[in-house]
Amino acid sequence: MSSKEKILKVAIELFAEKGKHGTRMENIAARAGVNKAMTYYYYTSKDYLYKEVIIYILQSIFQSISSALEKTPQNDKNPVTKVKTFLAAHFQAFSNHKNYTKIILDALANEPEQVHDVFEELIENWGKNSPQEMLETFEQGVALGVFRDINYKHIMISIIGMNLIYYFSKPISQVLLKLEVDDDQTFLKEREESNIDLLLNGILTKRGKDD
Repeated sequence: MSSKEKILKVAIELFAEKGKHGTRMENIAARAGVNKAMTYYYYTSKDYLYKEVIIYILQSIFQSISSALEKTPQNDKNPVTKVKTFLAAHFQAFSNHKNYTKIILDALANEPEQVHDVFEELIENWGKNSPQEMLETFEQGVALGVFRDINYKHIMISIIGMNLIYYFSKPISQVLLKLEVDDDQTFLKEREESNIDLLLNGILTKRGKDD
């Protein structure tokens, strides 16, 4: 791993632990085992490094979801299969990297304009992306009569919320709902299946449920 990659990896750890404003460049340099000058050589400021971290995280998530969608059998024309694949991949992209979730939630709360700009930049360079692909899949499902004719842009917002809210609300849920998590992996799998079930039952027509 190069020094530049090591600095980025450590920055993700520290931004997740302490947030952007609680992290100092010298802390990152010390944990990465490089001198402060080298940190500034590769990343000229903390703001720039923070932006690079957000770009890296979102690229990783986009790539993870796209890879999962590409593995969907080409002969499977059922849009339900693709929706299930997308929901599972989206959930796993965050649940497998909890630091990503912490940073993105923090950035959305405190740096919304920067997140907006990064998304625009990524989509411009990426071309067709998984959210756009999924909107087309929903439209296909509506045309086939298996999905309800509703506003799927709002459904996409709901998907993001369902897949991220657990990490934000877990401490509250453990108190208010007496939530017990003895095996985190088992619980996350149950959460993934619950999200898929809830979403599909909200968008499937009677014909879609019967198929």
